[in-house]
Amino acid sequence: MGEYHYSIDDKGRLTIPAKLRYDLGEKFIVTRGLDNCLFVYPMNEWNNVINKYKELPNTKDARNFMRFFLSGATVCEFDKQGRINIQMPLLKYAKLTKDCVIIGVNDRLEIWSKDMWDEFISQNEDNLSDIADSLFSVNLNWYAYKCIIRWMSRIFKFKRRITLYNKCVNENQYQKIIELIIKNFKRRV
Repeated sequence: MGEYHYSIDDKGRLTIPAKLRYDLGEKFIVTRGLDNCLFVYPMNEWNNVINKYKELPNTKDARNFMRFFLSGATVCEFDKQGRINIQMPLLKYAKLTKDCVIIGVNDRLEIWSKDMWDEFISQNEDNLSDIADSLFSVNLNWYAYKCIIRWMSRIFKFKRRITLYNKCVNENQYQKIIELIIKNFKRRV
């Protein structure tokens, strides 16, 4: 979890924060992600992703998505300075030139160009209330709650408030969670 700002050098090397390196392990996968970012998976999570893809039907859409996703996959390791070397096709896809944003998202990391991340945030911050309403109003469950918390923690650093949200979930006070999320979001805008 979290958001970290780093620079990529002219050789395509990017430092990964120390607290995230441990979770990735010695070897991990970097591949094309969605929304013009890169996904970084620990090997065990990558194997889970591959197993899910094996279950996809042999349709044109499934084949095209697997080609897109898997053709960019590269096994990476950290150098002595805690950097990874990102291959040129992945750099071009994610438009990584200098300033990067690394975010923790559930089972993976995402690497964004700072410009693309800023654009993503500006395009989505006004919709947060609608997203929360649609997720919580139809079929509120633990998974939906966790998705909202992950998404919010990517945008804002409010780890202290997550304890309060979890307390509300344990008491099944979902409406209070929505109100807290919206209140905190409005305070930051």
